[in-house]
Amino acid sequence: VLLGMMSMLLGLMSNRSGGSATNSVGGASASGSTASTGTAANSPKVANPKVQKLIDSAVSKQGSPYVFGAAGPDKFDCSGLVSWALGQAGSKVGHMNARGLQAHYKQNKVSKEELQPGDLVFFWSPNDRGIPPGQASHVEIYLGDGKTMGTDNAKEGAKVEPINWSTFIGGARPPELQ
Repeated sequence: VLLGMMSMLLGLMSNRSGGSATNSVGGASASGSTASTGTAANSPKVANPKVQKLIDSAVSKQGSPYVFGAAGPDKFDCSGLVSWALGQAGSKVGHMNARGLQAHYKQNKVSKEELQPGDLVFFWSPNDRGIPPGQASHVEIYLGDGKTMGTDNAKEGAKVEPINWSTFIGGARPPELQ
């Protein structure tokens, strides 16, 4: 709660000064890490224009409804949002589910310690889809500063949220965006 209030205050200060409040961890915009306005202006800033496009595209979909199997442009499931944002950034990977993305990027794994904004983050939790431990049942986009952009349920829709380290099983860096 305190972190959210500090981020909101930094965001307000940034808006008044016309600048941007950047925190010291990962260079993420404090206002972008908690706001849910669905605009690219709230995205963390990175030097790589392709990665920036991935992040901006995903963050612009905050508030979009979650619908299992949907891949945009107005409603998404987790892999649909990631696949759509990858496409907006110039990737030709197409729509794949979380396990498909994990398998596609298996040569591009990154550890928790190596994560950078724009990396894909994979999760596993018990499920009724027959996905065994170690294989991704969920995927999101890492924004830096311990935050991700994703969607996983109909009540919340697409949103920026703290990463769930308890179900995290790995990350990957799409080479076509590097």
